[in-house]
Amino acid sequence: MTERTASGRAQGALKAIGMDETPVSVLERDDALFVLTARTLVYQDGGGTRRVTLRDLTRIHSDEQGVLRVETPAGTALTASLLGFDVAQVQAFFAQVRDTTARAKEQPAAPLPTPGGLKTFGAPPAAADTAPAGSPPQPAPVRPAAEPPPLSPARTAPALGTPPATPDAPAPAPAAVSPAPAPVRTAPPETATPPAPAATRPVAEAPAARPVVISSSAFTPSAARTPTLITEPPRAPERPAPAVPTPVQPAPTPATPAAQTPVPVTLPAPRLDELARQADAVEGLTGRLRFLGGVLFVGALALAVVQFLSGARLDGLWTLLSGGVGTIALLALADMARLLVLSARARRSADGSDDR
Repeated sequence: MTERTASGRAQGALKAIGMDETPVSVLERDDALFVLTARTLVYQDGGGTRRVTLRDLTRIHSDEQGVLRVETPAGTALTASLLGFDVAQVQAFFAQVRDTTARAKEQPAAPLPTPGGLKTFGAPPAAADTAPAGSPPQPAPVRPAAEPPPLSPARTAPALGTPPATPDAPAPAPAAVSPAPAPVRTAPPETATPPAPAATRPVAEAPAARPVVISSSAFTPSAARTPTLITEPPRAPERPAPAVPTPVQPAPTPATPAAQTPVPVTLPAPRLDELARQADAVEGLTGRLRFLGGVLFVGALALAVVQFLSGARLDGLWTLLSGGVGTIALLALADMARLLVLSARARRSADGSDDR
């Protein structure tokens, strides 16, 4: 018994493994259960419960024996038998698995599983550190030339009253040059560029979703048959593809003629002895039948001659024909008796060798 609607059995299976998701579709039989949620495919049978995240699912296919395999980038994550499920409901269920997987892969991924991409808080400092590391030899002489003008009026004001102190003015100037690069380095953290990579990262990950391929080799068990090929393009679900599973040609009926080969039946020892006695008795009749055939032919020939000489030619011809036909019949009967004797003896010898 299979169904595609959520059942109490499906909800119980989800609660047993600690999942609070709502079943989207259910495919079940007496001893097995498939449950599809918005993010997970769950399979439960006598061996336990297994689940596969739809975002990790890459391919679903089955072989000729009806064994379903669910594959992920890490390998085969789930193996199940489709025997006993209704074919139409299997096709409808896995078509919904394909659509649900496509929707799950179109959703933006969480920021944690990024493959070593730029972080919003780690990438900008690296970019800022590389800039001053490569530029200090060149901008160092340029920046002091531009920045001393605003600093010189503040420090030259006391020097206006004492002209002799002008030679000491260059001394504070290098002090002003050294702190200049320090405030310049604090500027990069203010740049608003870090949010940009954070916004573009999900966009780069979206096309990385792999299409799910649901395929199966045509298998011919009478209990179930899975769809031959269901390929999931990125957007357009091609529903006509499941109509292809009409590989009725591999009907393995030739196996039945092999089972119809006759099996020799061995007779018990008493029956073999009785068969041997009957063969001996019939063998004695073959010689008698041949002798009777010869006597009948000679008698018919003599009687026909007498009738011809007495003038009854028609009667003589009839007597000759009757005697010839009777002789041939007796000889044929003798040959048949001889054939039966030979077959009985061959059967007895074959059964006797098997008993030994």
